[in-house]
Amino acid sequence: MSYLVLARKWRPKTFDEVIGQDHITNMLRRAIEQGRIGHAYLFTGPRGVGKTTTARIFAKALNCESYDKPTPTPCNKCPSCIEINEGRSPDVLEIDGASNRSVEDARELRNHIVYAPNGRYKVIIIDEVHMLTTEAFNTLLKTLEEPPSNVVFIFATTEPHKVLPTIKSRCQQLDFKRVPAALIAEHIKKIADAEGYSLSKEAAELITMRADGSVRDALSMLDQLMAFAPEGKITQDDAAYLLGIMPAKSFSKIAGAIGSKNPSVMINELSALLEAGFDTLQIAKGLVEHFRNALLAKSGALPKDLPNRELYQQIAKKFSSYDLLRFLRIITDTFSRMNRTDIPRFILEQTLVYLAMIDEVVEIKKLIESYEEKAAAASPEKTTTEAKAEKAIPQPQKPPEKPTEVIKEKPNNIPERIVETVALHRKTLAALLRKTKISLQQRTLFFEFPGTLETIREEMVVNADTMDFLRKIANEVLGFEVQIELVREGAVKKVATPKNDLPKKVVDILTLFDAEIKE
Repeated sequence: MSYLVLARKWRPKTFDEVIGQDHITNMLRRAIEQGRIGHAYLFTGPRGVGKTTTARIFAKALNCESYDKPTPTPCNKCPSCIEINEGRSPDVLEIDGASNRSVEDARELRNHIVYAPNGRYKVIIIDEVHMLTTEAFNTLLKTLEEPPSNVVFIFATTEPHKVLPTIKSRCQQLDFKRVPAALIAEHIKKIADAEGYSLSKEAAELITMRADGSVRDALSMLDQLMAFAPEGKITQDDAAYLLGIMPAKSFSKIAGAIGSKNPSVMINELSALLEAGFDTLQIAKGLVEHFRNALLAKSGALPKDLPNRELYQQIAKKFSSYDLLRFLRIITDTFSRMNRTDIPRFILEQTLVYLAMIDEVVEIKKLIESYEEKAAAASPEKTTTEAKAEKAIPQPQKPPEKPTEVIKEKPNNIPERIVETVALHRKTLAALLRKTKISLQQRTLFFEFPGTLETIREEMVVNADTMDFLRKIANEVLGFEVQIELVREGAVKKVATPKNDLPKKVVDILTLFDAEIKE
């Protein structure tokens, strides 16, 4: 007898053997027990999670001859169950939607279901149903809505968004989920033991990580490793090599070289990986996976059972979240570029050298603060106490009894006086304000920032300390309370207002700034 691959040999035969889909199997069990069997089901979900397998088990449950009615626990011993397990039951028709997608195929199916089944139900399973043409769907529409009482349709698809809404509305949709990694690891460990192989915990974790929630993919990889494993032992190194997973120690060297700004170490490690048989795309994909795990570790969301968890936590301590996110974006873009070029190695080398050269991300707020500290330290005539006083927010002096006195003192330089007063306390901030346009409308002082300073403007708007400081400076210079608005250039529009109806002090201020009040 020819060899039977693990995915077929260990295919679940009862609802209890299906892993990770309890919400589906429990619902089908109760439906059978209560006699609420629908005429059409739509099974959706990723590949290899049990859609077609569950459909077969459901067909056995409907037709098991060991019971006088449908049962949630088919025996797998009666002729009906055996025929369904072997794929030769006349009552269960499995169709591939990709190769039977035409109108003629749909008409043939419609003619087939009019014949009575040998057992209780005729079950039609259409895999990848989204591949059917619109015309084929429309041909089945009426039959699907009102099929014979002993016919059950089960559609399976990985792309439910491609199924026509008119088809979905006639089906009970059951969404299969990706199987948790812990369940897959436990499952393949049991199968390996039953097959006489020793599968290490780390190797099982690598398989589940690469399987990405697909049980069938995990079993296919386990099949491959069993064929390779010497003396029946499957180690972490064997799994990493055969599955094309970048070794954690290589990633550790590359991450360390980025931190120490040493591109030669990364290029040498890349050459070593290529000589060991790794493909450049595999290496790039491995870097994406590793940096993604480091970012999760930095965010505190790294799964506890993930392989090399301590390594990712150590690397996360060396870099900020901004740096890890930037590394991940750069390598992801590189992986995309490598798929479209004939020189993927050169592009990967270029990226690795670039990662070793870029500086760490610094927040704008901290950058401004460091400039202020350097400016204070560069003034020898100022004592330490005076330098600290520059960073303190000035308390507004008591406004003069007559606000117009301030205006008459220097009638044409109020914006400049505001900037100069700011410069006495915060030189860096004053330098930024000199690039803005300052205007007054009613009791609001506007600072219009050019587009090149948009990021800085957004930082200042949400900084309560900076806004309070500017407000106090404006109150001190103008002599009365005003509001502060930091806006983009061109956002302030003048609105004509009759000046005859305004107080004289307000008119003087409007004249000074060549401003008008908005209605």
